[in-house]
Amino acid sequence: MTGKALDKKTILLAVLAVLVFLVVQLFAQALGPRVSISWPRSGVHAVFLSNGQVYFGKIEKESRDVLVLGDIFYLKLSKPVLSQEELQNESATSLIKLGNELHGPEDRMAIRQSQILFVEKLKPDSRVVKAIEEYRKGK
Repeated sequence: MTGKALDKKTILLAVLAVLVFLVVQLFAQALGPRVSISWPRSGVHAVFLSNGQVYFGKIEKESRDVLVLGDIFYLKLSKPVLSQEELQNESATSLIKLGNELHGPEDRMAIRQSQILFVEKLKPDSRVVKAIEEYRKGK
C-alpha cells in the first residue's frame, strides 16, 4: 500500500512540476525581451501590419512596444485586385500621402509592435521610393 501511495504522490508532484514550468514559460514569453532589430533611420521602410495595410515612411523611433513612422505614404487600390499582374498595374494602385484624409491626421504614426508582421527597407531604385521622390519634387 505504501508503494501505491508513493506512486500517486510522485505522479502528482511530477504533474505539478510540469504545470509550474509551463506557467513560468508563459510569463517569461509575455514579459521577456522581444527581439528587436535596430533599423537604419535613413531611407524608406515598408511596414506590413496584421490588418493587411502597408505603410511606407521613415522610421523615427523604435522601442520594445512601438515603432514611430513619419513622412508616411500608403497604397490605395482603385478596385479589388485579383492577381499579382493586376497589382503590378500602376493604374490599379495609387500612392497616397498621409495627412489629406477627411479626419486630418498628422504625418506621424505610432504603431504597436504587436501589430507589425514585418518591416522592409526599400532600395533607392524601388518604384515606391521613386514615386515618393516625385511627390516631393512636385510640392
